[in-house]
Amino acid sequence: MADKQYNMRLWMSAEMDRNVDDNSLRTIRNSIEKEINDYLSSIGYRNVLEEWWLVIILRDDDVADEEVRKERGKDIIGMNFKIPYGEFRDGDENKRKALIYDVILRSLDILERRKIKGLDVIRDFVEKKKGSCRTPSSAINLAGSSPVRGISHSPR
Repeated sequence: MADKQYNMRLWMSAEMDRNVDDNSLRTIRNSIEKEINDYLSSIGYRNVLEEWWLVIILRDDDVADEEVRKERGKDIIGMNFKIPYGEFRDGDENKRKALIYDVILRSLDILERRKIKGLDVIRDFVEKKKGSCRTPSSAINLAGSSPVRGISHSPR
C-alpha cells in the first residue's frame, strides 16, 4: 500500500529571549512561512508529511535545546533549531532572513536523513530566496552548533 500523500505545509514559531524584537522576528518569520507555503501550494507539492513544524530558538542563553520529534500517530515532524542570537540582534533584515533560511535548510537536511523524499524543489526555492538576501552562506556556519537531540515523541 502506498504512503498517504498530503499537501505539506510549513508551520513556524519561535522561542526567544525577552530582549529580541518580537515584531521583527514575527514579521520575517511569517513572511517566509507564507512564501514557502504559497510556493508549495502553487506547484501542487505533495509529500508523506502533513506538516513540518519549525521552532526557531533565539536566546542569549543555553536554556533551550535543539531537538527533532515525530508527533505520535501523526504525519508531522517538529524541529527546534537555534539561530545565533548576536548575529540576529545585530543583523539587518536581509541578514535576519538569511539566518532563518539557514535554519530551514538545516531542517530539510534532517528530513532527508529521515528518508523523506522529494525535498529538492523546496531546497532549490529556499536557496534561491536566501541568495536574494545578499548574505554569503559562508558567513553563517550553523553546522557546528549544538547537537540535535534524537527523535522523541511529544506527550500529545
